[in-house]
Amino acid sequence: MIRLDSKRHHVYLKDNKIYKYFQDIASYEGEKKVLESYDPLRIIKCDNDKMLIIMTYIKGTSLLDILESCEKHDEINEFIEICLEVFESLNRFHKTFNNKLRFYDMNFKNILYDDQVYLIDFETVRPGDIRQDYIAFVAMLVMYNPIKSDFKMKVKKELLSYLSKTLDLNLSHINELFKSELEQIHARRQ
Repeated sequence: MIRLDSKRHHVYLKDNKIYKYFQDIASYEGEKKVLESYDPLRIIKCDNDKMLIIMTYIKGTSLLDILESCEKHDEINEFIEICLEVFESLNRFHKTFNNKLRFYDMNFKNILYDDQVYLIDFETVRPGDIRQDYIAFVAMLVMYNPIKSDFKMKVKKELLSYLSKTLDLNLSHINELFKSELEQIHARRQ
């Protein structure tokens, strides 16, 4: 059994399955409920007494690893294409919940890519809308080290422009939302 990186829970990989033991009932019930609606085929077994969800293992590369590789090789267009696929995946997530829940945790380790985008780790899902997730995604992008690098700022500019057109909001409003999200990230990290 291999222990996987998790700040909140005990997560293991064994026999091509993920074993996620939750430390609190609210996180367990929240993730279970979301998975049952959004991606029920991923669930192999739930054990309420142990607060355990056994899930299929998704063999993919974290978006953080992809970001680092694309930045190292200055592959801006390739990274933007993957980001647009993330937006499509977030859109599917929001449609599942009638645009009333947001993924929220935009840690790029919670987004995997293997010919398609997979969202993982649903314990922090909360009320909200897709605009919040899109903007949070772009804000998190620029906050990874090196913070606000030229690469990230170019990607940010393209993604915010895309969102302005997609969401039918003027770019100044999108930039205000982005600035607000950055302030929230800073506050959480204090």
